[in-house]
Amino acid sequence: MEKNTPDLILLDVLMPEQDVFETYKKLRELEKREERNQTPVIFLTGDEDSETEKKGFEIGASDFIRKPFNRESLLWRIHNVISKNKKIETLTKEATVDRLTGFLNKAAATEKMTDKDIFDADVDDSDKVLADYSLMSRIYADIKTAAGEMDCDRLEEILADMESYAIPEAEAERFLKIRKCIDNFDYEGVLSALE
Repeated sequence: MEKNTPDLILLDVLMPEQDVFETYKKLRELEKREERNQTPVIFLTGDEDSETEKKGFEIGASDFIRKPFNRESLLWRIHNVISKNKKIETLTKEATVDRLTGFLNKAAATEKMTDKDIFDADVDDSDKVLADYSLMSRIYADIKTAAGEMDCDRLEEILADMESYAIPEAEAERFLKIRKCIDNFDYEGVLSALE
């Protein structure tokens, strides 16, 4: 699990040596720690207890299949869960990433920074971090437009303005790559660096 990311996990409710709900909890902890998307989980059981099924859905199971199962039905249910999960991931990405710049939009950046505890009690610092990301998004949009139009003068003007700002540490390497591409009149390289 640490080296491979499965599309789906089938968990048998009657596992030897470990409770299925504890296994599920450890899986979610691992995904959170490694900042992975949640893998859909289908519980399998030969048990007729509806409380087990209820508990499975309450903690987040994608589906619950009773044994013995029909092979074809199982495959369709797996297919449906994986398809829905991929659609959700795509929609989530589209809702969080600015298509023009490739950066997280303001709401997504704020959520990600909050999730990572970047913000301390000092609101001024958190506003500055958010302002830096917002500024970089606008600047990269301007660079992308100027590079697409092959407007060297505008690119130089943007870069001169950029040098007066404090570039977020996470963006310093990208900025240097863009600077080098512009110096070499490599407009495709500029666009590539912005992807």
